[in-house]
Amino acid sequence: MELRDHVKEYLNQNISFEVETVEEVVDERRRRNEMAPEPSARPAVAEVLDKDIDLDGRTLTVRRYKPISEEPLPTVIFFHGGGFAVGSLETHDAFCRVLANELEAYVVAVDYRLAPKYPFPSGVYDCLDAVRWVLSEYRDWANTEDRFYLCGDSAGANIVYAASTLLRKEQTYLEGQMLLYPVADFYNRDEDPAYVSYHRFSEGYGLTAKNVGDFWAHYLSSWDERRDPLAVPMRDTDKRENPLTLIITAEYDVLRDEGEELARQMKEANADVHHHQVDGTIHGFINQFPLEEDGQEAMHYMQAFVHKHIGK
Repeated sequence: MELRDHVKEYLNQNISFEVETVEEVVDERRRRNEMAPEPSARPAVAEVLDKDIDLDGRTLTVRRYKPISEEPLPTVIFFHGGGFAVGSLETHDAFCRVLANELEAYVVAVDYRLAPKYPFPSGVYDCLDAVRWVLSEYRDWANTEDRFYLCGDSAGANIVYAASTLLRKEQTYLEGQMLLYPVADFYNRDEDPAYVSYHRFSEGYGLTAKNVGDFWAHYLSSWDERRDPLAVPMRDTDKRENPLTLIITAEYDVLRDEGEELARQMKEANADVHHHQVDGTIHGFINQFPLEEDGQEAMHYMQAFVHKHIGK
């Protein structure tokens, strides 16, 4: 379908950005934080609690959202996108509030360390340790259930996949994982892209192919790491062992085809995976437009997934 009207309006604001240099990464972090809605304009939830947690010589901040609901609540542990190098609790705060209310779940967002100062696998192990912390603490929260989901958008979805891989090796049980327009395969901007979407949507739709290549260059310390399945989900040779998985992609997204291919390979490996493409929209739409019809379409599938209407 054609781009939705609100997406066209958003793209007409000339939202292009560059992240090739460290200075440009710093500028983009600042820009995204400044673009976040004012706190008074963000959706209401029952409670928002920030907590610093000490993890093996480092301190991370997590933000817990309690929805406006009296029902027993599952927990969704969320990792923000931003190419492994930008993004924060603030850039995804409004989205996490909507997510908590729509899914009727606690949402715990993790402020993991970012590249290029902290390259792969720093963010992966931050998120792994944050999940362990949640699993050790949740019984002290009101109205909790023993049901845990991981969720991430874009680069956050990549980190979810890696953390889930490590958790299953520890025999830690998860109800499922939600991968929103995931960074699923490696891309080197000096090579010919393997996916049609990299050609068709290389620029003009927000995230560009060049942006993706630049983010990978900041995230990996060497190109040899592109063979590591903790960095590149497509390199995972044991996809069948994944927990119940929902993958959501966007029609006009440079990452669309690699998300589809990850879903196809997981299904071929007999993993329990469900894929839904939202048409007429772009990369980042769930965070950017959570209350528009495209964001609500994705929320509908996520709600069904968490409340067991998908994957019974």
